[in-house]
Amino acid sequence: MIVGYARVSAQHQDTALQLDAFQRAGVERVYEEKVSAVARQRPELQKLLQEVQAGDVVVVYKVDRLARSIVDLKRIVETLGGLGVEFRSLTQPFDTSSSMGKLVFSLLGVLAEFERDMILERCDAGRKAAMARGVRFGRRRVVEVEVALQLVDGEGLTHAQAAARLGVHPSSVSRALAIARGTLPSSRRRSFD
Repeated sequence: MIVGYARVSAQHQDTALQLDAFQRAGVERVYEEKVSAVARQRPELQKLLQEVQAGDVVVVYKVDRLARSIVDLKRIVETLGGLGVEFRSLTQPFDTSSSMGKLVFSLLGVLAEFERDMILERCDAGRKAAMARGVRFGRRRVVEVEVALQLVDGEGLTHAQAAARLGVHPSSVSRALAIARGTLPSSRRRSFD
């Protein structure tokens, strides 16, 4: 059976162009979705993946109707392949039923890995640049009540001086001291574990 998957990104858009192409291609069943490809929940795609059978061919108008990235496309096509289902794009050279199409998807796997590595490198470079600018990552530093008491009461530092030494905002020192002294309203208490 030839099965079509049509998708548009918004409710006000329509799939007429895709459906016309499906009709010309002899598509027998269409799964139609009006949701962004970025959306995690694509019920019609999930339904398609559950209902296709070995020997079926899943057809899309363009691959961007099915997947949001090379990695996503590769994952979906591998899932289909595992079910014994072929994949074809009507407007692009993707067809897993031909040896050339299989070659294209093999290359796609290499490109997917390259894309993933590039994303990781950009994220790492961005993180390093942000850290060089003084941006801190992770959970906020916790002010230990005893340390705050020692700095303010024991050493006579102001809240701002104690905060600078601890690398936190002065309000964090004030809050820790208020907890220690029992003067913080219960509605403003947070865990200081």
